Formats: sequence, C-alpha cells, structure tokens
Amino acid sequence: MFLYREFLGFDTEGLSFNYARRKPKIPVVLSKTEASNVIDNLQGLHKLIAQLMYGSGLRVSEAIRLRVKDVDFAKYGLYIIEAKGDKSRRTFLPNVTVDPLIAQIESVKHLLESDKAIGKAGVYMPDALSRKWPKTKLLDKPAIAKRSRAAA
Repeated sequence: MFLYREFLGFDTEGLSFNYARRKPKIPVVLSKTEASNVIDNLQGLHKLIAQLMYGSGLRVSEAIRLRVKDVDFAKYGLYIIEAKGDKSRRTFLPNVTVDPLIAQIESVKHLLESDKAIGKAGVYMPDALSRKWPKTKLLDKPAIAKRSRAAA
C-alpha cells in the first residue's frame, strides 16, 4: 500500500483489506521416548554428543567445543565457558556419559601418541600465527584434512 500511496500517487483511502500475517512457528519437541529412540540409533562419537546435548542441555556449538578441562568427573559437572552471549555456566554430567567420555579421552590420547610417533602431533595454525609465535610447530594442511575426515 505504501508503494501505491506514496510513489505511484493512487488514492488508497477507500480500500479495505487485511494485512498478511505470518503464523507463529511452534517448535517441535520430541517426547522422552522419541529422543531415547533417536539416541539409541546413533553410534560412537555422534551418540556421545547427542547424549551430552540431551542430558546436559548443551547446544550443538557447546557440545562440539567441550574440552577435557571442562569436564568435572568428581562432581559430575560440565563447565560451559563463554557460550551464547559470552555467558558461562555449569551444568550436570549425566551418569550414562561418564564411561564413553573416559573412553573418548583415552582414544584421543592414543591418537596423539601415534601422531607424535610419526612427527605430526599438534594442530594446524595459519601463517599469521606462525609469524606471531615462531616457536610454535606447524602441521601441513593436507595432514589435518585427512585426519579430520578419518575422525568423523
């Protein structure tokens, strides 16, 4: 109506109409049984991440960025540092995830040791960081790409 009235110069006073409105989107929430069925059909690392997300209330980005130092096995807690809105919080660690988390940590330790044995331990850093921190050991980009595909 604004276009017709302001730019094209049409008289719109006699018109009666309803403005289009979007219907509110209602989020889809799985029942406990449905969520359980979904998680049971996952395997490995994907299952562990889904269990952490469902059991601890983590967002996808929080679950992916979780570090070993953020897990408190003694108090069954997780520390989420600088998440959405740069806020930090503490949440609980579900009992069902403790053993798989310990196994994952051991698996990554073994992977690090095997990488050290072939001289490829570390992480890839862009060239600018190598100039900023010259003592940092860099890895070749292709080795990281191959490793990340194999880990997924």
